[in-house]
Amino acid sequence: MEATIEANQSSNTFNLGESLRQLFSHLGTILTLAAVLALGVGVTLWSIKPEYSPVYSNLSQADIGMVADVLRSSKIPFRMDSSSGMIMVANDKIGEAKVILASEGLPQSNGTGYELLSDKPALGTSQFMETARYQHALETELSRTISGMRNIENSRVHIATPKQSVFVRNRGLTSASVMVKLMPGRVLESGQASSITHLVASSVPYLNASNVTIVNQWGELLSSTGEDDVVAQSNKQLAYKKSVEQTYANRIEDLLAPIYGRNKIKAQVNAEVEFTKSESAEELYDPDNAQVRSEQISEQSNRGSAADAIGIPGALSNQPPDGGTLQEDPQDGDEATTQNTTPLSTSQNSTRNYELDKTMRYTQEAKSIVNRITVAIVVDDKDVINEAGEAIKAPLESEDFALIRGIVRDAIGFNEERGDSVTVYNSSFLPEEVLEEPEATPIWKQPWLLAIIKQVFAGISVLIILFMFVKPAIKSLSGKNTSAGGKSTNDSGTMLENNTAPNTTAMSSNVAGAYPNYVQQLAMAKELVSQDPKQVAKIVKNWVAPSGE
Repeated sequence: MEATIEANQSSNTFNLGESLRQLFSHLGTILTLAAVLALGVGVTLWSIKPEYSPVYSNLSQADIGMVADVLRSSKIPFRMDSSSGMIMVANDKIGEAKVILASEGLPQSNGTGYELLSDKPALGTSQFMETARYQHALETELSRTISGMRNIENSRVHIATPKQSVFVRNRGLTSASVMVKLMPGRVLESGQASSITHLVASSVPYLNASNVTIVNQWGELLSSTGEDDVVAQSNKQLAYKKSVEQTYANRIEDLLAPIYGRNKIKAQVNAEVEFTKSESAEELYDPDNAQVRSEQISEQSNRGSAADAIGIPGALSNQPPDGGTLQEDPQDGDEATTQNTTPLSTSQNSTRNYELDKTMRYTQEAKSIVNRITVAIVVDDKDVINEAGEAIKAPLESEDFALIRGIVRDAIGFNEERGDSVTVYNSSFLPEEVLEEPEATPIWKQPWLLAIIKQVFAGISVLIILFMFVKPAIKSLSGKNTSAGGKSTNDSGTMLENNTAPNTTAMSSNVAGAYPNYVQQLAMAKELVSQDPKQVAKIVKNWVAPSGE
């Protein structure tokens, strides 16, 4: 009894070396467990982490800030690459992000324009550098303006400015080159190339429109090549002729499609268009139709005696007359004689203006005149149902030909005097080739398969880590804690429970060793229960009790 008490007292004494040994033995297990848990967490994060790609490249600093604000407000996850400064978006969100950014008008620019001039120049900046900065800013601003046009995705402008001489006659001409990148499936609309040419020419000093060159991303020249007016006019006339023919053809097919089917009518129109331009001016006079416009008549008569003063006034003519004599009044009979002897002076002047007929005609004919239209139409056989109820093809009848000709004549404004003609031909069309559907992408090439494989791999890895590393490590730690805190050693080296009597534990151990067979051990356990049930119940209670109790 005394030996047992001493053993218990020695076990309760604090042993520093034993504690350190137990700590270091647990430390390796804890570190291993932490490394395994970190590996499992890393695999899990790798499986659920989406792959990121740049939403746009070569963005300006201003655009990067605005793009980040829009993505943040739209709750689209993104991150910024620290090495390149590009905004990265998850692969499954790139399409949505581009649509949202396009609706906000982003990106707005591809470079720095006049904002570059707001930076304060250094003290030692040369005039050449200032000129180069201004030219770069001007090119960027023009590129922004051109990129804002319809069907144009991006553009670049290059301006070549020669060094100007002080003499006007020796000044060089400025030239410019414009490269436009069109949107997929789009073409440059009519007149846009000319608009870009004049836009650039009007924005750069000493730049003529003839010195501006425009190309697209495929290297096709879009600006004028310096051709003479005759060739350029011919190209315009050919384009107008094709437009007239296409208009008539579309009109014919639209009228006949509801009757015979859209794919069963083929129409071609040839229009002879005259582009001559003539002007005439005529002035016509009608001499037979004389009409008085104005008339002026002037008439003057003078009467007087012979004694009237005549001649040049002077001294002699102003002398008083000699002695006067009394003359008798003439009698009535002498009145005629007096009138005949009186001098008479008459003057008459007449001016008459006549109005002449004058006709002035100015005639200018139309620039384009359709001289003749010829139409050729090919019609497929009709689909009819035979007596057996089967759908077959049958040729057109004479009534169909007459109907088609009448419709086409009214559609094109048929004029027999100018030689218009309409030809209708019926034939069975070849069956249309049915395009095979593209093969479905194999399942192993589907993008979602990789994500599933990653998640499955991560799950299996986590389970392996839990059952092969984490669980044994936890059991090892709990077993060591139990043996250190809940068990003691007797003098013979046998592990004894604190609350279990040494005699009973030794007896059960001896019985288990003597009867290795399970049946015998079970029978021995029953015998022990019948002999001392209280002690056995206490042992079972210690077995099932938690380690801390």
